[in-house]
Amino acid sequence: MNPSTSRAHSKRHSILNTLALSRSFQKVNDKFGHLIGDELLRKTAEALKVPPR
Repeated sequence: MNPSTSRAHSKRHSILNTLALSRSFQKVNDKFGHLIGDELLRKTAEALKVPPR
């Protein structure tokens, strides 16, 4: 796979994961409330941070 194709595939994969996660977070918000959902989003974002190269 050439670098351009690899980047496009990676971006598509990231977008699909984001959409799937957003549905999951909506379920958390609906069941436990927005305070819990917001905290889960913050913790998830922190866990997904990429370390500097």
